[in-house]
Amino acid sequence: MSIKPVYQIQVLQLRNHIVDIARNGAIPGRFRALHCGQLADNERRLSDKWLCIYEFADFPPPVQYSALSYVWRGNPVRRDMVDSLSTFNAAGAEDTSDPIGFAALYHACSASLLMGLEWLWFDRLCIVQTDRDDKALQIQRMAEIYRRCDACIVLPGGLLRLMSLQEETAWIHRAWTLQEALSPPKVWVVFEWQRGTGQFYRCQIEEVVWRQSAKVELGELLLASIGRDFGTGELPVRFLAQPAPKIIRAVQGSATAGLAQDARAQVVALWGAMKLRGVAREQAIWRSALMRTSSRPVDMVFSIMGLFDVSLDPRHFHVDDRWSVTRDLAKELLRRDGTASWLGVSFYLPPSPQLSTFPMFPQTSPEGRAKITTGDGEIEVAGVINKGFDDDWWLADLPKGSMDEQGYFRCWGWASPTVLEGDSRDFYLGFDNMRLEENIIATDRTTWMIPGQPQWSPTTPPGPRRLLIRMGTIKPFNWEGRPWWADSSTMAVIIEEHAPGKFFRKTSCILGDVFGELMTRSHGWGWRELSIG
Repeated sequence: MSIKPVYQIQVLQLRNHIVDIARNGAIPGRFRALHCGQLADNERRLSDKWLCIYEFADFPPPVQYSALSYVWRGNPVRRDMVDSLSTFNAAGAEDTSDPIGFAALYHACSASLLMGLEWLWFDRLCIVQTDRDDKALQIQRMAEIYRRCDACIVLPGGLLRLMSLQEETAWIHRAWTLQEALSPPKVWVVFEWQRGTGQFYRCQIEEVVWRQSAKVELGELLLASIGRDFGTGELPVRFLAQPAPKIIRAVQGSATAGLAQDARAQVVALWGAMKLRGVAREQAIWRSALMRTSSRPVDMVFSIMGLFDVSLDPRHFHVDDRWSVTRDLAKELLRRDGTASWLGVSFYLPPSPQLSTFPMFPQTSPEGRAKITTGDGEIEVAGVINKGFDDDWWLADLPKGSMDEQGYFRCWGWASPTVLEGDSRDFYLGFDNMRLEENIIATDRTTWMIPGQPQWSPTTPPGPRRLLIRMGTIKPFNWEGRPWWADSSTMAVIIEEHAPGKFFRKTSCILGDVFGELMTRSHGWGWRELSIG
């Protein structure tokens, strides 16, 4: 086994220390890991404990390892912890992250040892933060690092301290944590806990450090957060009387119904990405990613490309060029199987001005939640991505095609002419678009007519050409062998021609069964070659 130490320091010397593995000859692109036993073995005295980072010549390494998931800027320390807190950091990360709390790292290493894993991969210390080439090479294979680990350990509140189950964190809002939740075979959340091994809210909890910490499986924690049992419906009343976990995101007991809906949308999207397969899983990944943010625009794509088995070289893109890197990821996905899975993200978000087949991209930020600015002001993406519609859905029968260098999605679509009638009111699911005699109400409050409706006029109105395209059939998530609700609707989009043969997506429509029947028998419908960008 070809392995060498690249950094060693006694734990007693860590306070305020800066770890710089580049000075010890770390080779760009090599895999590195911490040895948990040398840091957290309780048989050792504190004076015998060391922080030791080793470098392996090969990847995957010839050892079993865990990988750490956390946020670079997390929850602050409590007042009662300030004096006793021992922290350090990595060279190159001092200005972009919280310090590393030794106690938090100790609990992560203890959890790893509890699972029989002596090695821990930890990006802050195992990537040379001052070396552009090493960072680029490690980003390219980040998904593979998490995919090949034996377990992922989540510290949702960051590295300053452990969080209790009743403290909300930023973990679900950060871009990179999505990949870290989906790639590993097992994902465990480590948290502050003094009640030993047992059950809480139907979550099986295993103690890590006596009377200090415990771990729970992420999927169980997500279901508990939204108040669902495992395949049997809602939780019994005796469980709902207890406060639901908030550590991933507070869903129950939020201050307003709106905040509860925002939270549920995020938790359900992540659960779907963990449990679904095929194009349904891809849509859940896109949806979950859109409700997250990052300090660098390109990281919104780099953080998920590995989930689609795509590897783009970060050195080929400017850090602010989200448009190009999104286009290139879409091109690779379409080249692989042709399905535009991102079309099933949202009915309500406005289209991106640069890539209209995508929703508007959220603002990037080193902290906080994913937000967009609309006519209603600045709003959280999770609050408008479904806007009251069920969160647990995906689209079947999405169109296939390709994407050119200008970002135009080229496909054949089942479409008909449509005419803009004017503005209306908010769209109400289950009430609007259920009768042919009434105009179609789009999710942006505009109203439309199509051939086959009694009020349709064959006269071509002035203005740009507009088409309504069938995008797919809305399907429910099917978990534990049964769906949460029954599907009955069709999703369509309306596009407008802005240059000969070039279209821009304007809005979306959710249509009842009667329109699905109309699409198959009206003479105005047919296959059209489209270019949408």
